[in-house]
Amino acid sequence: MDKSKQLHNLIEHEFVRDEVCVISIKGTVSVESQANLNRDLCKLLSDMYEGPVKFVVFQGNLSRDYPDDFVAGTPAPGNFFANQMQADMMQDLISRAPYFSLYRVAGFIEDLCADIAVSCDWRLMSDASQICFAAQRSLNEVKIASRLAELVGNFRAFDMILRRRIISAREALEISLALPEAQFEDDIAGLEMQALTVRKESIAIMRRAVRGPLPNDISVERIVSSVAAAS
Repeated sequence: MDKSKQLHNLIEHEFVRDEVCVISIKGTVSVESQANLNRDLCKLLSDMYEGPVKFVVFQGNLSRDYPDDFVAGTPAPGNFFANQMQADMMQDLISRAPYFSLYRVAGFIEDLCADIAVSCDWRLMSDASQICFAAQRSLNEVKIASRLAELVGNFRAFDMILRRRIISAREALEISLALPEAQFEDDIAGLEMQALTVRKESIAIMRRAVRGPLPNDISVERIVSSVAAAS
């Protein structure tokens, strides 16, 4: 297995050991080429179902070029259905994977990277990090709503997506969307080492416990404020 490889011009992955893969995403992608990026990422994730990989770490950020006349909330140009199918497949691959997953959030992430981050088992955020789940795209493109609702509650997820709110690291920590990087760095390193001793066949079962939904946020007032802000 190659230790380092560039599958896509915006995706680099490195096997820091046979069982641990670091995937770096960085650059700017056009709306039209989004499906190709998703496809290549899906291939990489599915290939790692076989073999020794037990822990996958994502990092980096990705921005997208939009036409000058693009308005958030309207369908983006390009093959929407291809993008949607590839994005759904990517999130499904992460959720069912026989390996643990972590996203190291540094700086601002949105759209695809935000979807990947919330699909992972854990998110580590530095103090200056921010995340947005519907930054510069149609709301119809946000496929990760159900997973986000599991983590933060139905109405809080609704609020974040509909209002396109930028979530600070402080807020993400307060609502248990992420863990503070500085505090949990050693714990994650220990988790990596422990994962090496676990049979890969057992990881999928263990991940179901890790990814269990939290009690839903039942604050109905969030719906009213979200709709008012979006109007």
